[in-house]
Amino acid sequence: MSMKMRVKEFDIDSLKIDVALRTKQILDGTKFETVCGTSAGAAGFFIWVTGMISEADQNYAATIHRTTKS
Repeated sequence: MSMKMRVKEFDIDSLKIDVALRTKQILDGTKFETVCGTSAGAAGFFIWVTGMISEADQNYAATIHRTTKS
């Protein structure tokens, strides 16, 4: 399956929080400008990945909040 198709069909609910947090740690300090200057394709993928990490963080925080209110 092509990368484009895998990105298109990606289900955010399948992203485990430990994977998202590790990816966030790996990318910490990486600037969009640096990625963009290297490769336009990588820049697009970088934006998508950081967006998925952000969404996973928000989903996880919401889950924790619901769990602690129960």
